[in-house]
Amino acid sequence: MACEHCTGLDGDVLCPYYGHAPHVHTQPVGGTVFVGEPPDNFIPDPDAPGLGTWYCPVCKAGMEGNE
Repeated sequence: MACEHCTGLDGDVLCPYYGHAPHVHTQPVGGTVFVGEPPDNFIPDPDAPGLGTWYCPVCKAGMEGNE
């Protein structure tokens, strides 16, 4: 069940969502660098480097082991 931290102002559930891993841009084009250890609310996609699923940082709803 979604908590107040993973629900938008209109009531839509915002987490979990699929997106880019934590990264920085080192140049305008082609300069994406994925950095450090991912936070505990991000699960990398083993089939797509640089992408993964973000879960709510507070309740982690839907994350394996947090159902």
